Amino acid sequence: MKKWILWTGVATLVIAIIIHFVTLTLIPYFAMSKTINQYTVNTLLRGQRVSAEENRQVVRPSPELVYTIVSYDVSQEPIRLKSKVPTDVYWSVSMFQENSDNFFVMNDRQVKSNPMELVLAKAGTNVPDAGNAQVVFSPTNRGILLIRHLLESDDKYKELQSIQKESALKIGSAPFSATVEMAEYTNQDYGFSIKYPKEWKENPVSGKQVFAAAAAAKIPVIIISVRDEASFADAVHGALTDTGNTEISMGPEKEVKLSDGTPARQAALQFKLKTGYKADALGQGVQKDGKWILGTITTVSLVAPYDEAQYSAILQSLQFKK
Repeated sequence: MKKWILWTGVATLVIAIIIHFVTLTLIPYFAMSKTINQYTVNTLLRGQRVSAEENRQVVRPSPELVYTIVSYDVSQEPIRLKSKVPTDVYWSVSMFQENSDNFFVMNDRQVKSNPMELVLAKAGTNVPDAGNAQVVFSPTNRGILLIRHLLESDDKYKELQSIQKESALKIGSAPFSATVEMAEYTNQDYGFSIKYPKEWKENPVSGKQVFAAAAAAKIPVIIISVRDEASFADAVHGALTDTGNTEISMGPEKEVKLSDGTPARQAALQFKLKTGYKADALGQGVQKDGKWILGTITTVSLVAPYDEAQYSAILQSLQFKK
């Protein structure tokens, strides 16, 4: 009887130890997996100011910090990060592997260049084209990369946002290209062409759309459609509501010139996507033969910042056959 009690006690203790070990081992994986899957892979998510009600992309965020987050996967290719580093306030980049262990930290006093560039690669990978970028090897294929920016005061927020917007991420370890290679779409039916970044991949179209292409993270996205509405504003509203967008607001219209000299109408737009995210866009319309050739470039600023200068240059590359 005593032996039975003894062995029962030993077995209970062993089982308790195993359960404790498994719990400590697996819970971090489950928690990190949920966090990793929450974001689009290998995409910069530029966070906003933290409040008690929203924008809590980071667990237990500090209200004095603004975060940029990357859910990374380097199983197929490395990723290359470029980030401007403020010279007089705290900044840091941290990386967490799949079990939540922090395996890399660098702060503003440790960077060797500004903007800072690093390549994150799978352990054991050869990275011959990293150039001057620091190479970091992730112990696991997936994980979280976190950039922290210190917000000194409310009046510094816009300055901090501009620093965030100078961050960039690309698939592959090669240096960032100084110029953007362009592709061209030509529409024979309506006699026009437009240039857009070659890395934006063509998407399916529907309804009155004739062309669509988007960056790897599905934003920014350019859509060209042919509309029958009488005015530019009506054409924009019709195109956005056709695709399920709501709460549409349109800034002042202005007249611009296309690359071939054709006059066009242009305006900044804001609306809510079907997914619930708030979107920023630039719309441009050219009236030809009673129809509007309407182009919009849309982004969600949390992931890819709104860049009116770049979007305007793309839309103004629209030209018609002579």
